[in-house]
Amino acid sequence: MDSSMNGTAEASIVEASGLMNETEMGDAAAEMEVDETADAVPFFVLSEDVLQALDIKTATGKGSLYQLLNQCCTPQGSRLLLQWIARPLLDVAEIDKRLDLVEFFVKKPSVRRTVADSHLKKFPDFGPIVRKLEKRRIGLQDLYRIYQAIQKIPTLVKAILAETEDVAPRVVQLINERFITPLDRSCGDFTDYQLLIKETVEPTNRPGEFRINPALVPILQETDGQITELEAQMKEDWEKTYTEVNMTDKTLKLESDSRLGYLYRVTRKDEKLLRKTTLKLITVDTKTSGYRFRTEELDSLNEDYLRLTAKYTAAQEKVIVQLVETASTYAVPLKSFNKVLAPLDVIVGLASAAFNSTVPYVRPTILPQDNGIIELVECRHPYIETFMERNFIPNSVRFKQDEATFHIVTGPNMGGKSTYIRQVALNVVMAQIGSFVPCKSARVSLIDGVYTRIGAGDSVEKGVSTFMMEMLEIQEILKSATKYSLIIIDELGRGTSTYDGYGLAYAVSESIANDLGAYCMLTTHFNELAELKTSAKHVVLSHVAALVTEDGITFQYAVEPGVCSQSFGVNVAQMAGLPAHVIQVCTHAPFSSTFTEVISFSCRTHFRMPKSFSGNWKMRTNWEWPPAQFPRMRWSISKLVVSKCRIYILFFLLHFCVK
Repeated sequence: MDSSMNGTAEASIVEASGLMNETEMGDAAAEMEVDETADAVPFFVLSEDVLQALDIKTATGKGSLYQLLNQCCTPQGSRLLLQWIARPLLDVAEIDKRLDLVEFFVKKPSVRRTVADSHLKKFPDFGPIVRKLEKRRIGLQDLYRIYQAIQKIPTLVKAILAETEDVAPRVVQLINERFITPLDRSCGDFTDYQLLIKETVEPTNRPGEFRINPALVPILQETDGQITELEAQMKEDWEKTYTEVNMTDKTLKLESDSRLGYLYRVTRKDEKLLRKTTLKLITVDTKTSGYRFRTEELDSLNEDYLRLTAKYTAAQEKVIVQLVETASTYAVPLKSFNKVLAPLDVIVGLASAAFNSTVPYVRPTILPQDNGIIELVECRHPYIETFMERNFIPNSVRFKQDEATFHIVTGPNMGGKSTYIRQVALNVVMAQIGSFVPCKSARVSLIDGVYTRIGAGDSVEKGVSTFMMEMLEIQEILKSATKYSLIIIDELGRGTSTYDGYGLAYAVSESIANDLGAYCMLTTHFNELAELKTSAKHVVLSHVAALVTEDGITFQYAVEPGVCSQSFGVNVAQMAGLPAHVIQVCTHAPFSSTFTEVISFSCRTHFRMPKSFSGNWKMRTNWEWPPAQFPRMRWSISKLVVSKCRIYILFFLLHFCVK
């Protein structure tokens, strides 16, 4: 440090540095990302494909579960929320603790609003600040922002504890463990830092600018006095100038530029008045904001001002280097403080999302994995219900291991099948991150993963077709899912022929239902899959209701037991505005009825797949062919046999990949 520095400042810096060395706060280059569950609490990871398929996180960030739940007040809170969503917990006790904290802030709206609006919103993003501290490239402004943030801790603690008299002792203890005690500890960790910054750094008269307190260093104090004297002389020149040119202090302004120093400015309209003056003016520049200039007197004073400020800056930099060196030892305690602040922000944000919903969310009951029950009563889609003009139609679902695990959902296009199965997955994920859920009531046994086959897409650059992409997703499900996984399949077997598609859908469904036993929801237009209930265990059949009248089709969006009688594809085509003659040809096509009969016949007899991939591969066929019923379709027998052989070849390859 500069030898001319006052002993008081030097002693303060050395004392603070010594404190940090003694307490051994740890490696200051540790990872900044905050996640207090990563070290001790087990979790599973949602893949990027699942996050996109369920609209948990979208490319634009809009229209997603993350956007809905992200009512955080700080950037670090938003980052932590995304980590929580992508990493649902596998520990009942930890989930219940999160739910206890969320419930506290849901039931205490005034506390929640005060903590969020009056405190959390005023904290900066400590991530970039810590990285600057670690690299010793931090400025006085950020050092002062840390000082201001630590000053807010006592009032934040007081706000959290404002209404805990009627709260259960268990919850109060949890609040103290998670927030109050760590916040108080942070206050203690930064005691010497606060004294150091208070004595060393002060704001200037320019917003957002700070400087070393000149009283601590003789050379800074001397230079600062000279600068103050010059500024007083420039102010005198300003008053004399606007008087001589017949202006006021509002029309002729004295301004300071960080690069050019002091100068005068008038509007371009008022610049004409200066042409009548006898003063010698030195033009600086002309911009849309006005004409800038100096008088000879101001120009001379400004040269001295620039020289002195350069001298002050050079002397100040030597002090700042030592100050930053000392402040860098506080990177680790600042991370510790951030690890308390970010979860608090997430918890308050989840409480806000639950309370502010169109229909308030409820606390789910979390059960151990072995209970094998997932029961969502009148569950809703958390995001879609926020922008619907009319009330969202809720639907219930119940899973029970060894009783009802495989749900087949049929119904018309646009009837709500995809929304229904997605909302079930979203509710389960929300429950396992510790959030309230959009249901009337919810019981959720822990799942160990979520797997999806949703949408249609290809990868041209990799040479992967839409159907191949679908098969790869199914292969990953069969390889990775367990009995306690949740599988969401929105249509299967659409990208190939009807024969192959149905066969694949049947075999995959039978394998998941009988061999895997996972929680699964499958939407399909293959109504014949209902026959799976006779050969596969734990199958539940349901459909989304629709009403067809002379005026068209009305979607009721309610999920009812049983199989839908038809897919209503023609009705949806009419809604889309297809020409009437196209609809007429479709409904009166000469092959339509016999085609349906053959498909139905083949579904009942020819495409009954083996019970498992490792079972007997002998074809279970029923060759009691009634020619009288199909006089026009005898030629299709060979076609059915060929298609069936092709299906078994595909499944042999798929089985080989899984193994």
